[in-house]
Amino acid sequence: KDFVSYQIRQLHEDEEFPADKTHTIGGVIQEVKRIFTKKHNQEMAFVRLFDGTAKVDCVIFPKLFVEVKDLLYEEQVILLTGKFDKREEDFSFLANSVVDFNPEEARRMDLTEVQVEIPRNADSKLL
Repeated sequence: KDFVSYQIRQLHEDEEFPADKTHTIGGVIQEVKRIFTKKHNQEMAFVRLFDGTAKVDCVIFPKLFVEVKDLLYEEQVILLTGKFDKREEDFSFLANSVVDFNPEEARRMDLTEVQVEIPRNADSKLL
């Protein structure tokens, strides 16, 4: 069973932009930028996610951020559900949900192959 419905590299390969469809993407968090909204001073985040094929910036709005902030740190492997957004030539992913990728769950799902990309700056604690 596939965990993701879309690989990030497909954004640059598909002729039709996948707007209006909900997708699940997954990968390793490379960067987390936390900010406060101007209007209500609520915390939210921009997360750079790498799935082994490409990177995309994901937007975690305040309501979701409160629920998932403990999952948002560099080198964490996560799955996100949401929609892609395109402004000019830049793509982003607007998250509706974020979950921790659980390798124990993957073992129970009859996976015959799992590919893992290890970030260059990974420390021994991650490995």
